[in-house]
Amino acid sequence: MAILEAPKLFGEVLQWWGIFVIALSVENGWVSIIGPLTITVLILKISGIPLLEKKMETNLEFSEYKRKTSVFIPLPPRK
Repeated sequence: MAILEAPKLFGEVLQWWGIFVIALSVENGWVSIIGPLTITVLILKISGIPLLEKKMETNLEFSEYKRKTSVFIPLPPRK
């Protein structure tokens, strides 16, 4: 099940960046960049993807899945 978390993480980050873009329409909305930057760093470097990969490293099928699948952005599988 943890393998299926990556698309949800991408959606989470995309949602935060979308809120930031909307916030740019108001005065001083650029200050809201703190939110998407924080979430992006957390998911990519600290708690999201690194923890999922560590959790799955004992799964024998995961190495093949990892080789074929984009780490963060949902793309078609590689051959």
